[in-house]
Amino acid sequence: MKTTIKFKRYINNNPSQVKQIDIYSNGSKHWWLNGKRHRFDGPAIEYIDGVKHWFLDGRRHREDGPALTYSNGYKEWWLNNNSFSEKEHREALKEYKR
Repeated sequence: MKTTIKFKRYINNNPSQVKQIDIYSNGSKHWWLNGKRHRFDGPAIEYIDGVKHWFLDGRRHREDGPALTYSNGYKEWWLNNNSFSEKEHREALKEYKR
């Protein structure tokens, strides 16, 4: 079972953004913006077992840490849907922020 909460942001009387949070009966939560997985201030997917996935505008992305974290400690680093090792992520982030 799923509960959906939707928010619309209007600019000049036109809905420009539709934010949505899906909350599942098992405790999982999924955040969306205009139909794409998205969350600026945290993971866009959170599972009850502690697994977390970060997305921005539908792409796996996180600048301040791993974009995927698992409860067993496994982590993956991503920028703009591109996978990196932790070291590569630090280097790619320098280029990304230019």
